[in-house]
Amino acid sequence: MVEGGGEAIVQVGGRSLGFGEFEQLIPAEYHGLLTQDEKLEYLHRWVDTELLYRAAESRGLLDDPELRRRLLEQRRDFVANAYLQKTLDERVGITEAEISDYYSSHLDEYAWEYRYRQIVVNSRDESGEIYGNLQRGQISFKRAAEKYSLDASARLGGDMGWMSRAAVPPEILVRLVKMEKNGISEPFETTWGWTLIQFRERRESENALELGTVREEILRYLLIEKRRRVYGEVLEELREAFPVEYHPELDTRLGGESPPAP
Repeated sequence: MVEGGGEAIVQVGGRSLGFGEFEQLIPAEYHGLLTQDEKLEYLHRWVDTELLYRAAESRGLLDDPELRRRLLEQRRDFVANAYLQKTLDERVGITEAEISDYYSSHLDEYAWEYRYRQIVVNSRDESGEIYGNLQRGQISFKRAAEKYSLDASARLGGDMGWMSRAAVPPEILVRLVKMEKNGISEPFETTWGWTLIQFRERRESENALELGTVREEILRYLLIEKRRRVYGEVLEELREAFPVEYHPELDTRLGGESPPAP
């Protein structure tokens, strides 16, 4: 039995883990989703950690000054982060009106479709060589995509088909909106490789995305933006409550040329 009369799911030395305590070890978003084997993995991980902790405790590591300093530092970081998350949860909320207003002011993102080709390769040098050949007219974009691109669209000559503006990756969209028909971008790096694009055409969508379809996407974006803004406001408020003063010769002491920005 564990403290409080609960039943123990496992015991390691004199330490017991109750079923209720074990459930708290599993992240809330996974509750009701994990299989029995996956739950056992969490349990085995707890047992392994407890064994190592017991061994460290028996060797007196808890009295080690450096370890205690690091634990205090981690505690400080944990408490500070907990305060920040609690404050953001209290002060950040998005209303349906805000979502609707954002949708209304960004209708072009949901009412237009773009069509472009792309070439994706592994290196900057290769993309630069392809770009040079395209500029000199030595090869067409379609043929270059078929020959060099690593993307699945290569077999279609790099044609990405019609895509709503909201579906176009931001790295692509920021270039498409400035390009003329059949224009070719300079190589740029993306998470999927070094990329070149050719803008083909734009049209008004026959099936513009309704607010209900993109509501969650807008909500996530607005939450991120508001949390970022509120985070800055919280720090400004705390600087007023707890004045921050840097050493007057800090730049010299640190070997830099200017004091740190607040």
